[in-house]
Amino acid sequence: MSLRKNTLWNLLGSGAPFLLGAVTIPFLLNRAGVEIFGILTLVWVLIGYFSLFDFGLGRALTQTVAKKLAGGTKEEVSRIINLGLVMVLAAGVFGGVLLACTAFPLGMRWLSVSPELQHDVVISLLIASVGIPLTTLTSGLRGVLEAYEEFGNVNLLRVLLGLANFGMPAITVLIWGPMLEWMVASLVLSRFIVFLAHAYLVRQKTKFYWIKP
Repeated sequence: MSLRKNTLWNLLGSGAPFLLGAVTIPFLLNRAGVEIFGILTLVWVLIGYFSLFDFGLGRALTQTVAKKLAGGTKEEVSRIINLGLVMVLAAGVFGGVLLACTAFPLGMRWLSVSPELQHDVVISLLIASVGIPLTTLTSGLRGVLEAYEEFGNVNLLRVLLGLANFGMPAITVLIWGPMLEWMVASLVLSRFIVFLAHAYLVRQKTKFYWIKP
């Protein structure tokens, strides 16, 4: 990808979600209220923070796969990808379990939310915990695609995820009202769809199976 195209994609990846957020955030604040929006913001931060649970494995996959592509066999590349993704998944599951185990004390005590919202917060955090392994797996798959220099597809999916991050909760509010569980579920759903897209693109490039046939 040329420098000009890469710069354009980077600007789009940052600018498009920012513009959508400028529209949807006031809408969400108005319809959902400060407390629910605050919890939604916390979920945004938690999923983003726990994405660091790949421990740099996504970047390591990029470098290792790129080296093997230069001199290794397809079977070696596939083996490295499978091993790397298993490690990324294990890290993501650890982060997800950690959040799930702390969901109850967070919702009931530590966050000091209003009593009528406590149960919704606990459920929402449990739903959010599912998004953490999806996020770390996507990070690993993104690393593989970058090794194959699929920067256009990587950037496109990054833009779509950024838009979904703000757009999906707003859509759920329009359909079901300001229900925190649905807003968080929409974030997890968008990450699942983006994960599937990354997995499909990686599968097109190499022999990669979650389970050996």
